[in-house]
Amino acid sequence: MPAKSSSSRSVTTGSSAQPLWNAAIMAVAIIAAFWLLVARNRLSWPPKELLAGATTLAGCLALAGPLVELRRGDQERGVGDLAWLASGFLLWVFDLQMAFRGAARGWNWTNPLGTQSMGLTMLAIVLAGRFHTRGGPQWTWTNILGWSLAVFWIGVGFSASDGGRSFLIWPR
Repeated sequence: MPAKSSSSRSVTTGSSAQPLWNAAIMAVAIIAAFWLLVARNRLSWPPKELLAGATTLAGCLALAGPLVELRRGDQERGVGDLAWLASGFLLWVFDLQMAFRGAARGWNWTNPLGTQSMGLTMLAIVLAGRFHTRGGPQWTWTNILGWSLAVFWIGVGFSASDGGRSFLIWPR
C-alpha cells in the first residue's frame, strides 16, 4: 500500500508542473509580441495599427503552439489543436530557413508568409482537420486557442484577398 501512495505523489507533482511551464511559455509569447510592437513603434494610444498588432500577437502565440502541444503527450486533440500546431510549425520552418540563409535581419518572423497566404493555409488545415477528425469537439484551452488563431488568420487572409474592402471582418 505505501508504494502506491508514493507513486501517486510523483504523478501529481509531475502533472502540476506542466501548467506552470505552459503558462511560462504563453507569457513569453505575449511579452515577445508586445516587445516587438514597442520596438516597431506600433503600440500607441489610440491604436492606429490594430490589425498589425493583432497579427503580431497571433504570430507569437502560433510560435508557442508546438512548444505547448508537444508537451501534452498522447492526449486526444481537436481541430483547433491541429491548427495551432500546424501554424506554429509553419512559422518555425520558414523562420529557421531564413536564419540558415543568413537573411533573418529585418525578417518578419511572426508572419513570414503574409496574411493572405497564412489565412488560406489555415483554411486548408482546418478543413483537412475537420474531415479527418471523427470525434466530438474537444473543449480544452489549447483547442479553443487554436480555433481562435485559425479563425483570425482565415478572416485576415480573406480580408487581404478582397482588394482592401474587408467585408468579412469590418463592413464599410
